[in-house]
Amino acid sequence: MIEPKIFLDMDGVLVNWTHGLLKALGLEQVESFVYNEWRDDCFDIRILLDLSHDQVTQVVNNHHWWTNLRLLPWAEDLINRCCELVGEENVYILSSPGKWSEAWTGKFLFIQRYLNDWNLKERVILTRHKELIAGPGILLDDKESMCDKINNQSGSLEALLFPAPWNSRKNVWKDGDVFNFIELQLELALQNLREL
Repeated sequence: MIEPKIFLDMDGVLVNWTHGLLKALGLEQVESFVYNEWRDDCFDIRILLDLSHDQVTQVVNNHHWWTNLRLLPWAEDLINRCCELVGEENVYILSSPGKWSEAWTGKFLFIQRYLNDWNLKERVILTRHKELIAGPGILLDDKESMCDKINNQSGSLEALLFPAPWNSRKNVWKDGDVFNFIELQLELALQNLREL
């Protein structure tokens, strides 16, 4: 039997992209407002804060900005648990660089800087089309529309919605029990995959 793969998104799952953007824009004071007011149907922070495309692009289209982002508090525990569940060789980073050319370099440098303990730089997939990844496997992603897209197509890749302030699982995120919630979801999904 082929061991399932676990694909981890970076931004919002492992990396605190939102804090990095707010800090770069000098808006740290609105961070709690952002997390409390973010709507499930609004993935784009520009809409929430009435930011222009150019304001965001000026910050994020810089590989140094990506390199200096910080891990979310549960990131290391999550990676360790995924490695325990399927083996380190079956844990991948699957992340979108968006429309920003500098994100490709920045994300890879971030992985080298913060995720080197797991040798994840050898298992990185950067694409805007995550739905093209074939299973068996599990994708942890914070973007609800991406999870829906993957789960609505035939195949053995399952997408689990990672709790975030901008999706329908924001209450889990607010309660601070993200790791335990996603660990249970992962274990159930892996059990189902292994029974196929």
